[in-house]
Amino acid sequence: MNGPSCPTSRLQRSTDFRSIERHRLVCTSRCRCLASTRAVPTSSATRRISRMPTSSRSEASGARRWRTVFDVARTVRTEPALVVADAALRLTAVTGRRQNDDRAEEWREALRTRAGRARGARGIRSLLGIVEFANGLAESPGESVSRLQLARVGFAIPRLQVRVPGPQGSFYWVDFALDDVNAFGEFDGQGKYLDESQRSGRSLEQVMLDEKAREDWIRGTTDRRFPRWGSEHITTSTALAARLAAFGIRPPS
Repeated sequence: MNGPSCPTSRLQRSTDFRSIERHRLVCTSRCRCLASTRAVPTSSATRRISRMPTSSRSEASGARRWRTVFDVARTVRTEPALVVADAALRLTAVTGRRQNDDRAEEWREALRTRAGRARGARGIRSLLGIVEFANGLAESPGESVSRLQLARVGFAIPRLQVRVPGPQGSFYWVDFALDDVNAFGEFDGQGKYLDESQRSGRSLEQVMLDEKAREDWIRGTTDRRFPRWGSEHITTSTALAARLAAFGIRPPS
């Protein structure tokens, strides 16, 4: 594979998405705590932070993010560790659907440096694998775990949040570009259909019609296959491999 290697050193088990989401929410809450300029000081440490210049508060927030990853990625399974790392990197380096490579590298280097000081400590090798594989463009735990399982199956590391030209000057975003097999891919969470806050005032029926029109356009104009999968397909790499094989998509031999 090109790019960062897949962190596969730990025993693979069926993925527990409730546990993964819990880890992500804890990480996001911790990472945002120091980033907020409106937080009410509740301790002497917090009061010191509130008196910092904005740039210093930003640095403190960044430090808190990589420290959270350092603690979590050494002690939990690979899947939730990657979800936490992706979420922290997203808060650090992503604006919209663009990741600032310089900020991302600073984040990685801070974790590499901390790991170097803790050489021999529990979970350092696993931490370093997660750090190199992390990508802040993952927008959900399902996308993070999907990317991990794709790599375990043997696909090249996919591009994330890929812009595809749409009709009349518009454009669409696709979760994954599997360039080594000329395909796109999408983690199809239920929220876009069942959560009214994600439907932008549209009915369920309209959401489904819009998704069909989008998928037809992308397939027809790019000549790429476009499989979708859900949480049940990424519980293991074997499950995702079977889902993709059903559409004739297999990693290059």
